Amino acid sequence: MGAALASAILTACALGVSVWSLQSADWFNPNPPFAAILLFSIVLSTILALTSIRQRLAIPVLVLAGVPLSIWQSINSMPKIPGADTWARWLAALSEPARDPAAFVVVLVMVTWLIGSAGAWYAVRRRNGWVAFGLGSVLAVLNLVNLPRNFSYVLPLFIVLGLALIVQANWAKSIRNKSAGSLRLRLIPGALVCVLVTLGAFALPQSPAEKLSLNLDGGAIYSAIKNNGFNIFEAVPSKVKTILSSNQDTVDFGVAPDLGDTVRFIITPAMPGYFATRYYDVYSAGGWSNSQVTDTSVPANQSIGEAVPPLKATTINYRVENEVKTDIVLINGRPQALDISIIAKGLPTTGGLDVSSLSAARVLSAYASYSVIAHLPVATVADLLKANAPYPEWVSERYLQLPANLPRSLKSLALQLTQGIPFSTTGALTYNKVVAIENYLLNFKYDIDGAIVNGNADGVAAFLSDRQGNCVNFASALVVMLRAAGVPARFVQGYLGSEVAADGKSLSIYGRDAHAWAEVYFPDYGWVIAEATPGKPTDNFTEFSTQIPNGTIPLASDAPIAGEDPEPALSPPAGTAPDGRSGNFQIIWVLWSLLAGLIVTAGGGTAYLIRASNPQAMYARLRWLGRLYGEKGRPADTPLEYSNRLGFRLTDKATEISVIADAFSRYRYGTNRCADIASRNELIDTWKKLSAALIRNRLSFSRNRRRDTA
Repeated sequence: MGAALASAILTACALGVSVWSLQSADWFNPNPPFAAILLFSIVLSTILALTSIRQRLAIPVLVLAGVPLSIWQSINSMPKIPGADTWARWLAALSEPARDPAAFVVVLVMVTWLIGSAGAWYAVRRRNGWVAFGLGSVLAVLNLVNLPRNFSYVLPLFIVLGLALIVQANWAKSIRNKSAGSLRLRLIPGALVCVLVTLGAFALPQSPAEKLSLNLDGGAIYSAIKNNGFNIFEAVPSKVKTILSSNQDTVDFGVAPDLGDTVRFIITPAMPGYFATRYYDVYSAGGWSNSQVTDTSVPANQSIGEAVPPLKATTINYRVENEVKTDIVLINGRPQALDISIIAKGLPTTGGLDVSSLSAARVLSAYASYSVIAHLPVATVADLLKANAPYPEWVSERYLQLPANLPRSLKSLALQLTQGIPFSTTGALTYNKVVAIENYLLNFKYDIDGAIVNGNADGVAAFLSDRQGNCVNFASALVVMLRAAGVPARFVQGYLGSEVAADGKSLSIYGRDAHAWAEVYFPDYGWVIAEATPGKPTDNFTEFSTQIPNGTIPLASDAPIAGEDPEPALSPPAGTAPDGRSGNFQIIWVLWSLLAGLIVTAGGGTAYLIRASNPQAMYARLRWLGRLYGEKGRPADTPLEYSNRLGFRLTDKATEISVIADAFSRYRYGTNRCADIASRNELIDTWKKLSAALIRNRLSFSRNRRRDTA
């Protein structure tokens, strides 16, 4: 009775951890009491298991008890509407499972009930903890893959409690079968190995999926499941945000920016500055889009081959860890290569690929990471002013585009702001026009909601009329007016990261860091960031950005636009592994591996010595164990002679040793080698107890022997 109750309690603890993650996730509002449902199912199942009821009758009873409970909780989880027929609303919700979470509530409540019932029944009635462990593992893993990282404690805690349940259930089973002699030596090594491997797995570097040989295209299957009207998961929003590159194909003036206070990316090392997600070239009255581009597959660690590499640049190496599910790649500077397979969208040119965006070949899960090698321009103002090469033909064709219905007043304003500017080179003219338009926009007011655009009105014209807007409006106005003034420019969307961790080792990029800016083309030096939004950037970005500064035009300067020439970041910080983890993690994992290997070896050897199915195998193992006690045996020894000498050394085990030797003599030299089953089981039990005792007492024997010799 006591062992059965202990199994039920451990089942409740182990499954309770798994279900607690389900309860804490708050998938629904209001949320069903999953923990109470689990506890109720375990109590009922335990009561039935302690009675004489047969399993084929108990299972239908448990299932039938769970069905009305699931329906009741599903109805209770629906929002209350005064005067509405709740039952009719619930039936209507079940008819559209992809739209209403009522069906999903029924499934989760029923799954919780069945996991608790089955786990408790097998643990109490059958003394089998593996059923609860397996079912709880599936529930925990399926739940955790859709939850943020702060739930990561659930799985190791569940595994520890699940292993405790397995050990206790097997112990209770062995006591019931009266074969507890060697159980401790069989269970403890296995339990320790499981715990050590589980804990040690956290020190393993993440394996990039692109390097695995298995490549299954499940896109069609996934699409069929996702778009199915009976997909109950579609009605429940994910706890991990998903950001897809395909959702950034256009930028509309009337759409509110996607902001938030949660971390989306972590950059290592800390590099405050601009991280682009997409470059746009086609402007229309309602916003931005791209020309017809081609998709180019770029394998991991292969050159992207982007056009117009900057004449003066420093090489940077940074690592991005996603805190969201996404296929977006963050770009700082001019990317050269990534350690994951990517899709480069762009237009081929004579100088290479004119990149519009980079995206991962597959959607990366939350906390996946990748490394980027890029060239960061460090041209000085003097360099830009001296640039005198003509614009490449493909730059002029693509980045001077303006719609035919662009308001004439807008074009006139751009020409008015930039007329009469002195210049001696193409670079000087470009530079001076940028500063002139930026100075004009400095008098505008920043409003996060953006300019109000009515109907089919031009978005930039509306912004210039209202004289207030957000970063999308400011960047759009700068690009459009520069193009109207004959300067190639493009609109860029991405993030402007500024929040460095307290230890100074990483940069956290939040949803609220979403930003838009302009990039201006300078002959020989490529694209240079131009910032028109008031208050951005601050001095925090001078080291890693190449924005054209607002204010008066410097006559000549050799100072880099990016501040002091930064040191190349060719490798991760000292003491950091290639995957961005501290080198100490590698040492810890080696130690874990060595310790786990020792335990596996000891546990495997112990299991081999204890398990013997016939007297010949028992005697052979007895001779091997005898060597550990200094009795190696002689070639001419009979089983009786050897057992007498070993029994003399181990007086407390002399009787059992004699039994094994006598059984071997009869088995090896007798005419009747087949004993009855009862005698055979008794002999096996004797050997298990003897071998376990010999292994366990080996160290104490050595200490006693040294003490006697002294």
